[in-house]
Amino acid sequence: MISLEKKLGYAAAAGATVYYGVSKYVENSRVEIVADQSGEGQRLISQCASLSSPHARLVPTPYLCSGMLQTVYCTSQALKQDAGSRVEYVRESKEMEDGGTVSLDWYPEQPARDDEPRVIAVVVPGLGGSAYEYHVRSVARRLAEGKQRMHVVVSNHRGSGRTPLTSGRLYNAYDTSDLRDVLAHIHERYPQAALVAVGFSLGANLLTRYLGELGDQALVRAAVAVSCPFDTEIAGRALSAPGLLNDHLFQPNLMATVKRVVTRNLDVIRASPINYDVDAIMRATRMSEIDDLVTARAYGHKDCWAYYRAASSVEFVDRIRKPFLAINARDDPVTPVQGVPQERFARNPATALALVRHGGHIGFFTGVVRPRIWYLDPVAEYFDAVGDMADLAQEQRLDTPQTAQEFSFPLTAAYGIQVEFMQRLFETLERGEMGIFESPTGTGKSLSIICGALTWLARHRARAPAELSDDDATRPEWVRAYERKQRQLQADPAAEARARYERWESRVRRRELGEARARRQAGRQMGRVTTAAGRKRQADKADGASDDEHMVVAEYDSGGEQAPYAESVRRLLAARDRGRIAYDSDDSDCGDSEESGEPEEPSLPKVFYASRTHSQLQQFVGEIKRTAFAHTMRCVTLGSRVQLCTNDQVRGSARASAQQLTERCLELQQGKQRCAQLPARRTPMLDFRDALRVADIEDLAGAGRTRGVCAYYGARAAVASAHVVALPYNMLLSQSARAAMGISLRGSVVVVDEAHNLVDTILGVHSAVLDARTVDVLLDLVQRYFSRYWQRMRGSNVVYVRMTLALLRALRKYMQAAAAGTRVKRVGEFLQDARADHINVFKVDRYLRESRIGRKLNMFAERAGNAAKRTDHAAKRTDHAAKRTDHATEPAAYAAEPAVAPATAVAALEAFIECVGRPDRTGARIVERQGTHGTELAYVLLDASDAFGVLRLEARAVVLAGGTMAPTADVVAQLLPRPRSALCAAAERDDARLDPARVRVFAWGHVIHASHMRALVLGSGPTGTALRLTHAEQRDAARMRECGLALAALCNVVPGGVVVFFPSYALLAAMLREWRACGVAERIGRRKPLVAEAPGCGDVLAEYVAAVGREGGAVLLSVVGGRLSEGINFSDDLGRAVVMVGVPFPSLASPELCERLAYYESLGLVPDSDESGSGRKSESLGIGSAMGPRAREMYEALCMRAVNQSIGRAIRHQRDYAVVVFMDARYAEPRIARKLPRWITDGRPLEPLQFGPALAQVAAFFKQDFSV
Repeated sequence: MISLEKKLGYAAAAGATVYYGVSKYVENSRVEIVADQSGEGQRLISQCASLSSPHARLVPTPYLCSGMLQTVYCTSQALKQDAGSRVEYVRESKEMEDGGTVSLDWYPEQPARDDEPRVIAVVVPGLGGSAYEYHVRSVARRLAEGKQRMHVVVSNHRGSGRTPLTSGRLYNAYDTSDLRDVLAHIHERYPQAALVAVGFSLGANLLTRYLGELGDQALVRAAVAVSCPFDTEIAGRALSAPGLLNDHLFQPNLMATVKRVVTRNLDVIRASPINYDVDAIMRATRMSEIDDLVTARAYGHKDCWAYYRAASSVEFVDRIRKPFLAINARDDPVTPVQGVPQERFARNPATALALVRHGGHIGFFTGVVRPRIWYLDPVAEYFDAVGDMADLAQEQRLDTPQTAQEFSFPLTAAYGIQVEFMQRLFETLERGEMGIFESPTGTGKSLSIICGALTWLARHRARAPAELSDDDATRPEWVRAYERKQRQLQADPAAEARARYERWESRVRRRELGEARARRQAGRQMGRVTTAAGRKRQADKADGASDDEHMVVAEYDSGGEQAPYAESVRRLLAARDRGRIAYDSDDSDCGDSEESGEPEEPSLPKVFYASRTHSQLQQFVGEIKRTAFAHTMRCVTLGSRVQLCTNDQVRGSARASAQQLTERCLELQQGKQRCAQLPARRTPMLDFRDALRVADIEDLAGAGRTRGVCAYYGARAAVASAHVVALPYNMLLSQSARAAMGISLRGSVVVVDEAHNLVDTILGVHSAVLDARTVDVLLDLVQRYFSRYWQRMRGSNVVYVRMTLALLRALRKYMQAAAAGTRVKRVGEFLQDARADHINVFKVDRYLRESRIGRKLNMFAERAGNAAKRTDHAAKRTDHAAKRTDHATEPAAYAAEPAVAPATAVAALEAFIECVGRPDRTGARIVERQGTHGTELAYVLLDASDAFGVLRLEARAVVLAGGTMAPTADVVAQLLPRPRSALCAAAERDDARLDPARVRVFAWGHVIHASHMRALVLGSGPTGTALRLTHAEQRDAARMRECGLALAALCNVVPGGVVVFFPSYALLAAMLREWRACGVAERIGRRKPLVAEAPGCGDVLAEYVAAVGREGGAVLLSVVGGRLSEGINFSDDLGRAVVMVGVPFPSLASPELCERLAYYESLGLVPDSDESGSGRKSESLGIGSAMGPRAREMYEALCMRAVNQSIGRAIRHQRDYAVVVFMDARYAEPRIARKLPRWITDGRPLEPLQFGPALAQVAAFFKQDFSV
């Protein structure tokens, strides 16, 4: 008989065992969250109690403790009815474009158009699923009765949920077109309603792909994916694997569903043009067979596995930009956890992943007696959290101002096109779109840009988020206050950062003020060191580092190799240098804001205005000063050190070289002699920043000299708090330049003025040239530097300097062996021919940039040059000229001044290696030619889309403005990457921002009356000779004389000045010689003085202006693309007529142009012309070889863009008037005429005229009374 004690012991042991088992069971049921800890996804999760509370877990039903059991139970309960799933739908049928049908089941009802709901939840079922499944009905009921009282609509796939199949096309796992159409349909009907979405299994995969495809442009505000397969190939193999569950449950159920759809819609399927094998479908026993017979065949895949790979949504997780929650189970037998991209969720701030140990596929049942679906609470709580944030931070669409006064237009009256320009600009910025704005010069474009953009910016910053009502007054006030603060931070994430920065700035000012007072007090008590020698002794004592210590490059961590120091030692070494201020420090660790306690000043949304020249930027800033915005907004202009350096000693020592000035500036930040304009205290720079209001380059330089601070670094420091930043093209268009200047475009808008040459500017910014002489100088310099300091180099510097030397030697050997002539190679081919393909050029590029060894090389070269000068000077004073300074104390000196400055050589190398070291850059070539300094290697970029695409993705909106932007289709095609390009595939934002169809194009006419402008095409000259000046015919003496006679006749009837543009300087010179020889020049000169532009000539414009003022008229012979074809004002009598002689097609002798044309022809980027399908040879080119239609279209666009710029020099204000005479019959051809600005043709076709009628029209034009 068992004693009572033993019974109690057994009971206690059993209880302990049960308790331990249950504890472990519950402990293992915690919800695992994978998210970016600082991202929006994690913030939303923190507001969901079922996911983030200490007790958040899914304790599965005890008898459903495996994924298989959970899935089987879920399948068996598909038709279950209970209080939480009882719904009655209202059905709506939606016909798709191809004739197919999708049914929409609404609950509790379909809202009326005039009773728009606040939130609509769209549910997307899985494969074979419908609105009538238990889990779908449960979600619909839960959301409809939740906090936000949503209207729920279930989108039943084609043929599912009793939806008739009305076309032969079925749904699949990757085609999101039906989902897009459904969401667009709902959004169009209820535009003010917020859309959220829930997807299950295959529907979750579609939803994930949709969110990734559209990114910021997705119509849903947030989404939840339950049991999403992500990697559909892994899911397909799991589902196809033989096993009890697959063979007897999943596959039979799926096959029964598919065969039921086929049987019900047999007539439609047999009539489909895809020619389905119905008999084989009915014999199939596994879903992979169906996908082989149906989906793969319908969508052009090799087999079902190719279809599964194409349907994967893994890659789209990185592109999601709307709040997204995925819920998956580790024991899911259908979508294994191996296919869930956890690392992508961890790095995307918009997403979050909730993983549970037990849940199966769509099961997730918890509870004992009556199992219930666990994820109903997380889904509802997540949408509630999104709703709270959206209510607080949602931007209400700003209303577009309607009058010039609302835009704060400074003039009494504005042109109608100015008001429309400002309105369309306001709308483009508000919608976050890309726009191309063409407004002729003289229509007040700059003022329209300022008023339109700054009005939007002021209202954008002032818009207040909607306040949330506080319904629960029973909660304590401190709880509600805390929640209000949290909502405010969510509405304005930068508010806390701004407050932190302001607190830091206040502390710095107080501390430095106290230190200044203490120094003054100490100076009165102890006296000062007044002699120069004493000051030098103090400086030497404060900074005892030797020159050689500054000469050696700092330790470099390549990120891949093991550093020679322990991590703790490296942290100590890094911390050693953190006490000093670094504007551009050699040590990347120095100045770390988190370690040193200095927060980064938050950058507010702003307008970045970029233009081509310094004078244009100055004019833009001057226009701002005329407006009311000058009193409410700050504007800072960014320039180079040459423009803004306020240290006269540095400017003098640099001998006007920009590169040398930059290097001297950077050296003064590292050595013992600190630049006097860079104060050790921060307060002077902060005061300089606060004193700026609206400042151009001259204002900045003057303020810097007045306050004794560096205007260059002061301007950079003022960018974060500025409302407007004016900067030149090169600083904006280069991503590396933006990073170096600390410019972030995120949340801001970019306006590029004079953008007609934007593509060429981008290609130029990302190109580089390296010649043999520069390589020789660099190789000698690096060898000398390495020989002296290699034993003192730390980290992996030795390896990378040797790698740089190997690359330089390979380049020199290649250049020495190069034959005469010009060759074009791909970058990889060039590296292989140069025997440099074994060198990791990308790592060399990164080393040059991150280690900043170029700065050390410049310091070393300067020291070597100074040593040589001292040695030569000593030799002249003594009789021992052979004595030299010991090499142990001074670096080896150059025997003579190098052929190229070391600073210039280092800059050329860095630029060339940066270009060559970009393997991801498309359309790049190396052009090898013989130059004045030996073999020359030119890195040429042919495709501007990647560089511009990065800018477009970063900025909120981009506006390209110009007086003559036509033809715009060519600009869009070259600037935006192709949909399947590498940039689109890897973009952190959605491809929709890069969609050419979303670009808004606006073109306005001139402010002048139509009678003030006349455009004519001369088909023949005075003697009847045809004027068709192709490349082969333009040097014909008879045609040249005919052009001269026509010009002489025009001068008889045209008052004032006549500006004539030629395709090239060579043709201008040839025609002028012929005119002088035949007496035509003398005939023109008797009527109007003749002034001709020539390369390198003096101030031709001043001579022409003086002649017009003196004689009442003159003729200026200029060149398209020359100095006088852009940015010059030929208003009034300076330009009563503009004459275009010939069509200025670019020279095909340029290998760069030929490669660019061939590249775009192969890609098919340029839109086809009206005659692009003709396939005939390009007679306009004057060459015998045929050119592809797209290349020809681009070639003509390059030409006409230059023509449009030239003719835009005339007519500069409302009362101006002029004629434009095209002296070539080809201008009347449709493919040429349609590329002219609208204000020239006014939509009328141009016809080639005989000279007599044309001259009569010109004479009649100038007989008008233009004063009316």
